[in-house]
Amino acid sequence: PDSTAGLADECRSRGDRLLSYVLSSMIEAMPTAVLVNGQLLITSGGEDLEQSTPDDFEDSLANAFGRSSLATGGNLSSWGSWLMKQELRQLVRCGPGNVGIRLDGVLHQPAMSKAGEFRVRSLQNSEVAVDLWLEDDDIGVEWEWR
Repeated sequence: PDSTAGLADECRSRGDRLLSYVLSSMIEAMPTAVLVNGQLLITSGGEDLEQSTPDDFEDSLANAFGRSSLATGGNLSSWGSWLMKQELRQLVRCGPGNVGIRLDGVLHQPAMSKAGEFRVRSLQNSEVAVDLWLEDDDIGVEWEWR
C-alpha cells in the first residue's frame, strides 16, 4: 500500500491522475510474472532470493501457473546463463512480505535490496533501465542497457 501511494503521488505531480489509478490497480493485482519489453521479467514469489537456483525458480513459477513443470530447458546453475537461455537481459524477483527484491542480469553482478522498491524507466529505442534502491545508503543503483 505505501509503494502504490507513492506511485500515485508521483503520477499526480506529473498531472496524470488516470495513470496513477491504472498503475496502482495493476500493482495491487499483480500476477505472478510480468514481461516488460521482452527483455525484463518481473516476478513475485516465495522462493529464497539469496539461495535459490534457476531450477528452484522454474519450479516456483510452474507451481504458480498451476503446471507441473516449465519447458525451458533448465539445468542451468547461473542466473546469467538462465537469462541468456530465455533471451532476457534482467530478472527482478520480489520476495514475499518484507524479504526484499533481487535483480539479476546478463551483464552485471546480482544485487539485492531489502528496501523493497525499484523503478523501471523507459529509455530510447525500446530499452529499459532498472533502478534498485539500497536500504543502507538510500541511493539508487542503475543499470542501463543499450
